[in-house]
Order: sequence, then C-alpha cells, then structure tokens
Amino acid sequence: TVDPTGKVTFTPNKDFVGTATGVTIVRKDTNGTEVKAKYTPTVYEADTQVATVTYKDTKGTILGEVDILQGDSGSEMNYSTAERINALKKLGYELVSDEFTKADGSKQSFDNDTNAVQKFVVTVQPRLVPVIPSDVTPVPGQPINPEDPNSPVWPESVKELTTSEEVTRTITYVDEDGKEVTTSVTSSVKFTRDAKVNLVTGEVTYGEWKAATTDVLSGNKLPLVKGYIAVSGDIEASTKDQTVKAEDKDIVQKVVYKKLGALIPNVPGQTNPPRIDYPNDPNGDPTKPGVPTEDIVIPYVPGYIPRDKDGNPLKPVDPEDPTKGYVPPTLPTDPSQDTPINYTKITTSYVTVDPNGKEISIPDYPTVEGNQPKKDIPGYEFVKTTTGKDGNVTHVYR
Repeated sequence: TVDPTGKVTFTPNKDFVGTATGVTIVRKDTNGTEVKAKYTPTVYEADTQVATVTYKDTKGTILGEVDILQGDSGSEMNYSTAERINALKKLGYELVSDEFTKADGSKQSFDNDTNAVQKFVVTVQPRLVPVIPSDVTPVPGQPINPEDPNSPVWPESVKELTTSEEVTRTITYVDEDGKEVTTSVTSSVKFTRDAKVNLVTGEVTYGEWKAATTDVLSGNKLPLVKGYIAVSGDIEASTKDQTVKAEDKDIVQKVVYKKLGALIPNVPGQTNPPRIDYPNDPNGDPTKPGVPTEDIVIPYVPGYIPRDKDGNPLKPVDPEDPTKGYVPPTLPTDPSQDTPINYTKITTSYVTVDPNGKEISIPDYPTVEGNQPKKDIPGYEFVKTTTGKDGNVTHVYR
C-alpha cells in the first residue's frame, strides 16, 4: 500500500520468506516532473530468542524450576509471574522485587540479540508475621488471612507460642494441722511479649517480656488472729515485697500459727473448769501473746486458795478482801501451753511460841480446814494473825 505521502508499506503473507515481487512507484514533484522508484522487499525468517525467569529468596536460593521462555525477536512474551508468586505466598513468602513485571502493565518483548539470554529474577523473602498478646491466638494449619485465597497458614510451631505469663504469690495462714486460721492472700503479676513467626521456617522470634503494670508482688502484713500466735514458716518473708520475672515459678508461702493457751482454774466441785484464753498482743504483734489484763480474775472459792503450777498461792486482787478474786500467774514461756490453776484447802492453826521461838499448837485447839476467825482461848492472850505463803492462816497467842 502507498499512502498519500508516498510511504510504501509491504505486508507479507503469513509464513512467507524470501524476496517479494517489486513495485514501481511513480510520483510528480512540485514542478510536475515525473519521478519513478522501484521497491523490492525481502522477508527474512525471524530469530528465536530465549529468556529465563528465576525465583530466588534473599539468600540467593533458587525456589523451584527456572521458567524458560522462547519467541521471535521483537515479539511479546506471553508470560506472567502472578501464578508463581501467589504459590510462593501460600508457602509463606512475600514479594521483594519482580524484574519481569512492568509497572505500567505492558508486556516484556524478546530482544534481537541471539548471543545473549534475557534473564529476569523474582526475589521473595520469608514473611515474618507479628503476634501481639491482644491478637487472636494463632491456630496451626489455619489461614492467617481467611479472606485471602492466597493466604499462607500458621505453622505448627505456633502451638507452643507463648506471649503472656503470670506469676502468682499465695500466702496461707494455717495451724499445725494445716487448717486455715484466716483467709489466704493471693496476688499476681502479668507479663506480655510480642513475637514474630517466620511462615516459611516456623521459627518464632520473641521480644522482651514486659510487666503489664508492675513486676513487684507486694508483701502482706502478718495478720493478727484472735486466739492464735504466729510461730513458724515464712513469717518474715511473707511480709516483704518480691520482684519477679516472667520466667519465675509461682511463689507459695506458709505461716504456721499455734492456738494460744489458757488459764485453767480447776475449781473444786466443777467437772468442766472454765477456760480463760490468753489474750493477743495489745500492740497487734501476731508473734507475741498479750499479758492478762485487770479484768481477768481467777475466781475466789471459799475455804480454798488457788496456786500456780509451782504450788505458789496466787495474790488476791484486794488483800483485804480475797472474795474479789486473784491475780493470774505469769504466763509460760511457750504461750501455746495451758496454765492449770489448782485449788487447795486453806487451814487455820492456833499456836503459841515457846522461848526458842518455835510455834506450838495450843492443846484442844487443833488445825482446822478453812479460813477460821481467831478465838478467845482461856489462859492465852491473842497476839496476831499471819497468812503464810501457802495461804494458810495462823492465829498466834501468848
């Protein structure tokens, strides 16, 4: 064909190779002079060109087969990297660079150099997926992005994924049989850390542990338990603050209490003697007993005197009036031990004193039970009445 400007275009038949029949073109110039030109086209067989597309990771490892492309010089390459890239994405890779695919969407073409192979490289790298404690827990074999058909799945390694830890401290307060005497105290510290999962190798890389609020487990003030005294176990340690790490084991502490003893007045005639428990420390120290206060009185029993464990008579609250009761004895060194208080009968004696200062019973006036009054005894003059350490009464005459 010849266009109005004189441009000649030859379109050979398909598969035609060789010299075509020439054509003569006659044109007149601006002066009207006729000009002739003959054109004889030659059609050559196109060269076969080769190109390769190689898929590698960032370490240079070739992933799968190298795709080999062939075509005529200058022809378009009927090829796309999309399918191979999507397959690699499903295996856990992400695209780094694609030398084959053009940004404008046009196709690559074969060049005219038969001495060189056109080489294209598609580079990918393992995808690292961050996991934070607030995320949904990954499940092995499940898609990371369920809505993406090319989504890789979580590797088996996420089964052991640990992004949170809790360290608990438990303090129990028990008696010697292990029974709680007051409510136990429990506190805890929570830690979290981020993680990155390599979707190709399954390797999990962790960040540093961080405490949610504090990494200190506060100590607890030793509780005062009525009727008990703290005697052993983690008495001091349980009251101290303790700094912990996420890797630490739970802390279990125990404080052992003993029941405080009691004053046991064995009142004559009573089968079930009263029990007067030792008081707790008035200053609130759970490790010490208190001292019996003034309102704790050992009862008065007519004709009897109460004695401590060593047999010493107790002191009356009011020396002039023993009916008001007696002052409790000193508590034992081990405050868990009871203090029995036994009563013995009081005796009254009527005596005189010989020249050597020795007391002699007055004839016909024997020692009698109970606290008896002095008497008028013919032939004797009353001198005084004494009360011995044992509580017995002696009326002295001369």
